[in-house]
Amino acid sequence: MEIKRDQYLNQLIRSMDNGAIKVITGIRRCGKSYLLDPLFRDYLIKTGIPEERIIKIDLSDAKNQSLCNPLNLSKKLEASLPKEGNAYLFIDEIQLCEAVENPFFSGVKTESGKKPMITFYAVLNGLLSSHKNVDVYVTGSNSKMLSSDILTDFRGRGCEIRMRPLSFLEYLSANEGSDRGQAWRDYLRYGGMPFSLRYTDFGDRENYLRSLFETVYYKDIIERNHLQTDTSIREFTKVVASSVGSLTNVSRIADTFRSTEQKGIGRITIDNYIRCLEDSFLLEEAERYDVRGRHIMNGNKKYYFVDTGLRNALLNFRQPDRGHLMENVIYNELLSLGYGVDVGAIRTYEAKNPPSNSSPQREIDFIAEKGNKKYYIQSAYSAEEDAKMVQEKKPLLAVRDSFPKILIEGDDFAPYYDNDGIIHVGVIEFLLRGSSLLDH
Repeated sequence: MEIKRDQYLNQLIRSMDNGAIKVITGIRRCGKSYLLDPLFRDYLIKTGIPEERIIKIDLSDAKNQSLCNPLNLSKKLEASLPKEGNAYLFIDEIQLCEAVENPFFSGVKTESGKKPMITFYAVLNGLLSSHKNVDVYVTGSNSKMLSSDILTDFRGRGCEIRMRPLSFLEYLSANEGSDRGQAWRDYLRYGGMPFSLRYTDFGDRENYLRSLFETVYYKDIIERNHLQTDTSIREFTKVVASSVGSLTNVSRIADTFRSTEQKGIGRITIDNYIRCLEDSFLLEEAERYDVRGRHIMNGNKKYYFVDTGLRNALLNFRQPDRGHLMENVIYNELLSLGYGVDVGAIRTYEAKNPPSNSSPQREIDFIAEKGNKKYYIQSAYSAEEDAKMVQEKKPLLAVRDSFPKILIEGDDFAPYYDNDGIIHVGVIEFLLRGSSLLDH
């Protein structure tokens, strides 16, 4: 089964030979290696690049463990890369190349008192200077070592391509001929981890998703962050999974743990666990934005999983909250389309009898911004009843600016405007034509 990842492939093609290191980041098993080989590799060959000019090194391969030392990696590259003629270098899981002490400073006392280290950043930066004919592409699964450091440690010569699990459009294209209503329901439950599609039996698919957490994500998080026990972070991750789409307060989570046997889990520990999950690309944070005051609000935030199937696997597929899961899918789709996303908060003023000086603060699920584009978006799995529709529209109608307002409903219908100027669209239609709907 070949799964098209044209969105990311086209990003690679546009960035070819631009003098920068292309860093493909994302959660493990989301398809980063597959994007480079075979998808991008096949493209290069079709354009006339000889196969011997495409060099691939997989640092997760047991036979390449010595190359996880940056000094050995540097020697390998010097010996393998041509001095003339264009070449393309792929390095998988670059974060496995760990920093080592600079041997040239052995026994030397430095002014800072710190031991100088050699990192993969130094190796790749040097490569750009010594081999201007080589176009470099690397993949990595740790945002702590990559995303935040691309502009600094790569000295402005790195660009990030953030990859995610399959979007619904990609999922549907890989299940050609499927009923899209059923495909949507399956996607909501099982998500879009590419390898999971190989399992036609849904029980096998569930087992695969559970095993990903046990054998890949938890293992990576515990080892990478030197956690002494895995029990606490497992319990915390389940708490966050249960509250997807709900406003979450770290202090309240800490209070919850203090009332149980996990009394050693305080706010600092929970903040650290959130960071660990974010660094592994499992979890993303959405801050609250005061629409009228135009500022980010402290306190409650929302957390979303990079994939609903992984979230459901954590909870053993026992909490199928379709409304919040749909909200999670829409959040991921907006990020995939390149939008910055916050949760909106706005006070609505309503006539009351007797009169009251207070006004309820209502939530706008998403404020999505990109360049000069801005959208206010509500997610409503079911809004068929008139009273429910009124409640969903209230926060949108309270916004006084002229940016578009969209109500996404858990159904399958084309977009239309209502009498209040709000765009209504079914979630399936939104996910299949989101870029044309938003970027028009």
